[in-house]
Amino acid sequence: LEKFRNLENLFLSRNQLKGSIPSEIGNLTNLVKLCLFENKLCGKIPMEIGNLQKLKHLWLHKNCLEGEIPKDLGKLSELKELGLSNNKFTGRFPTEVLSLKNLKVLLVNRNESLDW
Repeated sequence: LEKFRNLENLFLSRNQLKGSIPSEIGNLTNLVKLCLFENKLCGKIPMEIGNLQKLKHLWLHKNCLEGEIPKDLGKLSELKELGLSNNKFTGRFPTEVLSLKNLKVLLVNRNESLDW
């Protein structure tokens, strides 16, 4: 991912990608859109995703992501759309995300057991 530091849009949806989201994703600090939906990604969302300060659209729905939704998503002050539905997230939904002032779309349905 080092070679793609200037990348603004990354669309890798519907590619049958397996494995976890690499923590190095946090080095792509110019990303505005990150779309990884409808793959077979598993594991946790890396906390380094909170480094993507320019991110406006984050689509991770329809994967096998699990664990708690990281509160680091609350650092994404430009975020407008967040799609996390159809995964295996558990635990308390981070209030930091609910405090994002620019957030217009939030999809978290069909997860294991999220508390509010």
